[in-house]
Amino acid sequence: MVGASAAVLQSCSDCQEGAQILPYYLGGHTTSTVVQTANFALLNSTASTLPDGSFVAAFTVADPAPAGPGQRRSLRQAGTAGSLGAVPLIFAAGQVSGGGGLVYVQHTSLGSSTANLTSANSNLAVDSSGGSPSLVHAHAALMTVGWGVLLPLGAVVARGFRMTGTWWFTAHLALQVLGVLAGFAGIGIGYHLAGWHTTIPTVQVHRNIGTAAAACIGVQLLTAFVRPAKAPTKLRKAWELWHHWLGRAGVVVAIVNIYYGYLHVADLGVWPYAVYSAVLGCVVLLGLAREPAVWRTAGVGKGGEPGLGSDGGGAPHGALA
Repeated sequence: MVGASAAVLQSCSDCQEGAQILPYYLGGHTTSTVVQTANFALLNSTASTLPDGSFVAAFTVADPAPAGPGQRRSLRQAGTAGSLGAVPLIFAAGQVSGGGGLVYVQHTSLGSSTANLTSANSNLAVDSSGGSPSLVHAHAALMTVGWGVLLPLGAVVARGFRMTGTWWFTAHLALQVLGVLAGFAGIGIGYHLAGWHTTIPTVQVHRNIGTAAAACIGVQLLTAFVRPAKAPTKLRKAWELWHHWLGRAGVVVAIVNIYYGYLHVADLGVWPYAVYSAVLGCVVLLGLAREPAVWRTAGVGKGGEPGLGSDGGGAPHGALA
């Protein structure tokens, strides 16, 4: 929503009706970049507080730059073609601070619609089914835990603990299966929320990055079912390189997309971002702590990358090793 204009309905202790509606420009993801603006004028605006504590308002949006006859004709033609005349609208609710103001960096989507500015009678049909806050939170939780924690942890177990016995494979497989299932469930919710034909640029980027991650992880998972026989052959070596690095690439892309979703799509605030960063940091530190043992076991300079060419106790590779 960065770069958009917003009509913010909020409480007002000094107002007779207990509420006010003001025009704002959303210049960024911090409170200081969300400022009142005169370029988005609200005419004939009224706001009040209902007995149940909720707010209600009515207003008219003024065109800040009235067009000449030729421009109006172009707008009508463009609107007929379904381009400039259609303006996307997003309805959202934000948290209220102790002073009664909104916490602008956090909001929950409550629906969306499109207004046709070329029509004098444009009825809005608000779609709120896909913007359920519970579904947004479920999508974020499944993707964060599944692809952002379980898959990286499974990769660390496969690389850093394969020399400690055969238990690593069971743990690795369990983490990967749970992570993949949670991730694809989260993807399903994500497509339900936004659909494939979303027109919101940040959601489009989030969707495309997620699709790339799903492709890497899905193809890499399939390689586990076409594993060559364990033998020091070129085919086995090529399979291990493909299996390992495609899985790692998928995890990295997934993590990038999780952060992108936090910062540019969901506006979940700083706590999910901070908590996930701390958990992911612990997983990375665990992997780094095991690296000396990996290199000692492999023997640096005696045959390629540590962890390749050996299955540790004869167990087969699983997903995202």
